[in-house]
Amino acid sequence: MQALSSTTPISAFIAACRAILFGASPSSVVLLSAILLSTIPVSATAENKALPAIEFTLKPKVCVLSRQEETCYDEIDITWQSGTALNICLYQKEQKNPIACWQNAHYGSHNMALNTAKSLAFLLREMDNNQLLASKTFEVIHDHTQYRRARRNAWAFF
Repeated sequence: MQALSSTTPISAFIAACRAILFGASPSSVVLLSAILLSTIPVSATAENKALPAIEFTLKPKVCVLSRQEETCYDEIDITWQSGTALNICLYQKEQKNPIACWQNAHYGSHNMALNTAKSLAFLLREMDNNQLLASKTFEVIHDHTQYRRARRNAWAFF
């Protein structure tokens, strides 16, 4: 195996690929893995602002329509909870205006009637910068199963 004098992540990556392709020993693969991991910049993850942990729920989450039904009529409870106080708004995905907003709150709840034939996505966004914090989808499922008669009798084994 070649000596690794890697000064850049690219040269370390090329050396690792060569070693793996040309049959390196297990100990050299471990060494190459350590070199590759040491070249990953740590500051890239430190730059991103940590998002607050939010528990976001929809009840119910699903509406199943039978063949005769075209539209789902349902009442949905939307709740969220966070360990930190937030300025947050609830949006329906393709709507410009928020459904509800809360300021300096740890918890929020909204109840609404739905009349829809398609699935709807709900989003929680920060008021200040419109950053997406969480999303959930209310799914509308069209149950168009067709039942057919079995080709053979249940008692027939052959």
